[in-house]
Order: sequence, then structure tokens, then C-alpha cells
Amino acid sequence: MRGSDWSGRGRTPRAREGAIPAITAAASLGESSKGAESFEVRVQGEPRQSCHTAALPSSDCTERGQRKEKRLKDPLKRSLKKNPPPSEEQLWASSCTSIMSVWLSFLLVLLCSWSLSDLVAEACTCLPIHPQDAFCNSDIVIRAKVVGKKLMKDGPFGTMRYTVKQMKMYRGFDKMPQVQYIYTEASESLCGVKLEVNKYQYLITGRVYEGKVYTGLCNLYEKWDRLTLSQRKGLNHRYHLGCGCKIKPCYYLPCFVTSKNECLWTDMLSSIGHSGSQSKHYACIRQKEGYCSWYRGWAPPDKTIINATDP
Repeated sequence: MRGSDWSGRGRTPRAREGAIPAITAAASLGESSKGAESFEVRVQGEPRQSCHTAALPSSDCTERGQRKEKRLKDPLKRSLKKNPPPSEEQLWASSCTSIMSVWLSFLLVLLCSWSLSDLVAEACTCLPIHPQDAFCNSDIVIRAKVVGKKLMKDGPFGTMRYTVKQMKMYRGFDKMPQVQYIYTEASESLCGVKLEVNKYQYLITGRVYEGKVYTGLCNLYEKWDRLTLSQRKGLNHRYHLGCGCKIKPCYYLPCFVTSKNECLWTDMLSSIGHSGSQSKHYACIRQKEGYCSWYRGWAPPDKTIINATDP
């Protein structure tokens, strides 16, 4: 075979006759040095050289690197042609969609974490009422101690049933002479009341419905020890005498009575409802002349003296 023939696929052509088959360069650090460094570059008929170890011209290494870089870039170009990158509008729309999805997920989790009772919280609103009006407008008025409670499965939120020990009844003898249970909504947001068991005596007012006594935040209920002497006297006698009178609340000045059976209630001008002076110490009672007016009676007695007539 001639020198210009190929010796095999992927190999370099054989050297022509008369050509230098190889170039060898050696360097020695000393004649007696066994660790002398040397390198050899084979030009033809030998394995491929490396630009890092062979003393090849810089142009050859540059051309080889460009061909390799081109081969690496070609598949990337073909991939970009098939799947072009998204435009700015598409990126903006995608980001907005992602943000909306996050917010909707957050709101959904928040709504699911809330119970229905939380959503209707603070739904109970009651107008101020004078203790005399609360007494006259109630079917039942008792002094009792709570000795037990039980949650009944009535309605969406349930009903709390309090077992009470009745100490004294002030109103409602014809409706229910003896009260054993008091019913109220289990949720305060639906005007249910919370009573302590085996701790306090309460003044409890309520309405009778289908043989049961119901009370709520808009009815008058209070710990007995917090009632003033005038309020206790009113429950025992005075409030009953004034049920034919009308207590007219005054929320802002000027206020006027429009009939002789009205008493002007001004506690809201300086305080809130039943915590004012007229609520604590006065009753609206019809006088001999036929008109209604506030009646206080005697001043509170000395606390060192025990009043045996205290109801």
C-alpha cells in the first residue's frame, strides 16, 4: 500500500517516504538525575495530542476548540427552535396567575379554619334596660344558684341547660312556681349567657316558652352580691308597683317626657345603662296624683348594721 493510503478509519495517514516519521524532544536536568522531566510529541502515525501537554501551534488548538464548541451549541439551537423561550407578556401573566393562586389558597385555608360561630361573633347587640323594665317585661324573675350544666344538641350551635337551685321567686308564680332548669344559647354570639356552677347566686330573668325558661344577654342577669340595696328592695316590692309606668331612655339632650306615666331615664348621658345612679337606686312609681316619678326611698343604711328585712 502506498504511503498516502489510509491505515484505518479514524487514524491519521501514514507518513510519506522521505518524511520525518516523528519528532522527539527531550530535556534533562542533569546526567546523573534519574527524575529528569521529559515530554514527547508525535506528529504523524501516533495517538492524538493534547493542547495541554503537546507543543502544538496555538492556531490548531483554537480551531479544535471552536469545532467542539460548535458541536455543543448545535443541539441547543435546535432545542430552542422547537421550544422558544416565553415572552415578557407570558412571564408576566404566569407570575400573576401564581400570585392569585397563592392568595386564593390562603383565603380558602383561612375560611376553613374559621368556625361558623366565629363568623357570627359579636352578633348579639342589646339596648340598655332599666332593672324595673327587665322585671316587668319578664315571665320569670328568680334568685338561684347554678348547680350543674349540660350541653343539649338543639339547633346548629346547641343549647346550654343550667340546673338551678331556686332560692326565691319574685315574679312568675302563675307561669312556673318552681324553676329547675334555665335554657340559653350555647354561643355568646347568639346572646347566650355564661353562668358559673356552684359559685354564686344569681338574679335571673327570662321568658317561658313551651314549658321551659329561657334567658339571654338581653335579659337581666347579675350576681346577687353585686345588686344594690335599692335594687333588692325593688325586686321585692317597688318594681311591681311601677309596672304601669314607662321608663323613657334619654341618649342625648334635649329630652322630654310626653305623658304623665313616663319617667325620663338619663343614665346613658353619663354612663351605660344599668350601671348608672337611676338604675342602681331609683324606681319609677305612680304617685297619688296619677303621674309617675322616680322614687328612691331612704338612703342606704350603715353597712355595720344588719338589715333583717333584706330580701
